[in-house]
Amino acid sequence: MTTALLTMGLAVLVVAAVLGVLLKVRTPYYRFDRREMTRVLNLVLDGQALPQDWTLLNAVPIRHDAELARLRRRCREIADAELVDTEALRFSPAGREQLQQVLDELEAMQEEGG
Repeated sequence: MTTALLTMGLAVLVVAAVLGVLLKVRTPYYRFDRREMTRVLNLVLDGQALPQDWTLLNAVPIRHDAELARLRRRCREIADAELVDTEALRFSPAGREQLQQVLDELEAMQEEGG
């Protein structure tokens, strides 16, 4: 009888500990911010970006910054119209110019502190 109670008590403690850990630990997420978008756009314009960089820019939801989400939508539109090589992330000259404009706008937003 004592062994059964001890076993049950230990089982309850283990389950409670596991539940406590699961409640404390949250699902990891990636939050794309203005600094990261600036980094990726600079990589793209310098010809150094990997396809994964561009995919991440376009795949991660941006819900915390409406202006950043708007600029990302603009990048998607530019890519749809001006992306020449998806593997090398090469844009047409017009696309590069448009991406530079997005980057300039993003940098201006950062300087304003917004």
